Amino acid sequence: MSYDPPPATPPVQARSGKFLVRRRKAAYAIVLALDSSPAEWTGAEELRDHIREISGAELPIALEPYSDYPRAVAVGFNVGLPAPLREEAFGRLDAEELVIKPHGDTLLLAGGSPRATLYAVYEFLHRLGVRWYSPDFTVIPRQQDIPLPSETLCYAPPVTGRTFAAGIRQDPAWMARNRVTSFAHWGPIGGRYGGARAEGPDMHTVWRLVPTSVLDEHPEWAAEVDGQRTQPVNLNTWDLCYSNEEARSYFVGRTVEWAREHPDIGTVWIGQNDSPMHCGCGDCQAFYDAHGGGALVGHRAARQRTRRRPCRERDGRPNREDAGLRLERRPPGGNGASR
Repeated sequence: MSYDPPPATPPVQARSGKFLVRRRKAAYAIVLALDSSPAEWTGAEELRDHIREISGAELPIALEPYSDYPRAVAVGFNVGLPAPLREEAFGRLDAEELVIKPHGDTLLLAGGSPRATLYAVYEFLHRLGVRWYSPDFTVIPRQQDIPLPSETLCYAPPVTGRTFAAGIRQDPAWMARNRVTSFAHWGPIGGRYGGARAEGPDMHTVWRLVPTSVLDEHPEWAAEVDGQRTQPVNLNTWDLCYSNEEARSYFVGRTVEWAREHPDIGTVWIGQNDSPMHCGCGDCQAFYDAHGGGALVGHRAARQRTRRRPCRERDGRPNREDAGLRLERRPPGGNGASR
């Protein structure tokens, strides 16, 4: 599944006629609410530090109601904002929704949660040309003038749980700058970088949710490899046959049951065992051929679970996350994901 980016707009240009920095001198201050969260403080500091790197100018950080700066970049909502920029003016923002809005001598970088406010800062910096390619390699443009945007951006990402579980070292700052919400459930990013949605029950869920004893009663539920049904010696030696409707329904039911038993979980994983034993029966192979991917063994279960809608995004219920493993080569077709 590909990430659906915010609506494409040109980089920040001087159409507003106003400048955050002019000839390497700060024209604005950064303003925070007195009770700002750690993530909002991080946003203010990240904005200050990156603007310094871009232009050489130092934007001061001040607290509302003690700020007397006439022009301000508000990181998060505060009591001193003009009416069009106050939180109530936007209605009920989703927890992941960010806002970048200029008005008069104020630029608002905020969101429906501290994490979304931090992401508004990163989105603004991204539109200035900053790129965080790795924890050790950042591209920062150099310019003596930094214009203010002239247009408003309100954006809520369609995928609210974005997890990174690869070999790169776990750097919370780099992850947050790229809008990744966790290192999977075993490595939360932490409150300074917006925290993370709780996840579970880990990415390989079949062996956690399907007791191997059910295969004694239903051996046909096990994956077929080289014409033989796999045996559950350990979690790497078996998986399910996902074209078997009964096996799939049982797995889906156990996933829904687990989600209801863990109401604090924001992202529920559904995925195959950490095993090369993907099913090669005729029906499963026909599915791979039709939809792409060498071994999309969890795809049908995920699709069935989505149709039943025990969970949905952006309303306080859990989001779904699917595990993709080494045998998968292409994204699946026919599931709403873009390639």
